[in-house]
Order: sequence, then C-alpha cells, then structure tokens
Amino acid sequence: MKTMLKKIVALVAIACMLISSVSVNAATKNYSQTALSRTAITREPGAQGFVALRNVNGKVKWTSSNTSVVSLVYQTPLYTERPYTGKISEVDFYCKKAGTSKITALYDGKKYICTITVKKGAAVPKFSKNSVTIKRGQSVALKVTGMDSESSYARYSSSNKGIATVDRGTSYDIRDNMVYVKGVKKGTTYVNCVVDRTYKLKCRVTVK
Repeated sequence: MKTMLKKIVALVAIACMLISSVSVNAATKNYSQTALSRTAITREPGAQGFVALRNVNGKVKWTSSNTSVVSLVYQTPLYTERPYTGKISEVDFYCKKAGTSKITALYDGKKYICTITVKKGAAVPKFSKNSVTIKRGQSVALKVTGMDSESSYARYSSSNKGIATVDRGTSYDIRDNMVYVKGVKKGTTYVNCVVDRTYKLKCRVTVK
C-alpha cells in the first residue's frame, strides 16, 4: 500500500513538472519572440494609429510602401513594458486617403510587415453606453467598442473629478478597452475619451 502511494505521489509530481514546463515555454514563446503587435490594420481616412515591434534590442527602421495613403508620423524611442523581455519600438501612422500601404519594420536584417487598409466605413470607436447613472461610491465599467488596443491610443478623463473619477483598472482592462467610472458626489459630468487623436467620445454620467 505504501509503495503504491509513493508511486502515485511520484506520478503527480512528474505531471506537475510537465505542466509547469509547458506553461513556462508558452510564456517564453509569447513574450520573448520578436513580433509585430498587429500584421493587418483597417482605418478610415483621417485616422491615426500605431504599430509596435516587440522584443528588440537595437535600431529599428520603419518605412511605408505608399506614403500617399499612409504616412509615418513619429517613431518613439525604445521603451520597456511588461511582460515582454526585450524593448519595444513603436511608430505612429496617419491615414491620408483610401488605399493600401505596407508598414515595414527592418530589424537585425529581417523585415516585419503590417498591411494598413484605409477605407470609408471602417469600424469607428464608441462608448458601449451613451449615459450611465450611479450612486455615490459606486463604480461602473465602460467599454470602448470598435477600437483595437494593439494599434490604438486612448486617453480618458472626467470633466469634473469632484463628481466622478476615471480609473483604467488593470493591464487586462486596458487590453479589453475597459475603463471604470466611480461616483464621488451628486451631480452630472462626462467621461471623455480621445482615440488615436482623432475620435472624441463622451458618456454622460449622473451621480445620485
């Protein structure tokens, strides 16, 4: 009986080690591999966005294959961001007119390509709700739809922090385009969101 119990314990230990090994390898593959944040993006004419090349440790050269359709606006200095093991190079782009352009990142002799499609009728960011009503001390989640957190910037603010405050939450919430609004005192204010320096969103907040 004791021998059988020892065998069972040993098998369980081996299984746990295998699961742990698979998890570590998966995490390493996801967060240490050099790759683009997106390989295809669709925007409306006049919109902006960004493309990032993650896990780099040197110079990255960015180019647009069709500058009459998509121009590169600004390349940020290399920066770090968890959980990625290397640094990140990022470039902002501006969509001039309908068409297609390929943004290429040249790093360490290899090309990484993201295709930008510019067309009218592309998804436009908007709040999941036009208005919300909450009590003092209560929080409610708002989501921005039609926005890709891997290629869009979003800045949130409250028109009156004395009535309601805005909290981005965790990194997972940011990835899912979530923001939390908390009631401070009775009154009415707005939660504002500017996406890609192009789209200005508003949600009316009433605190009772």
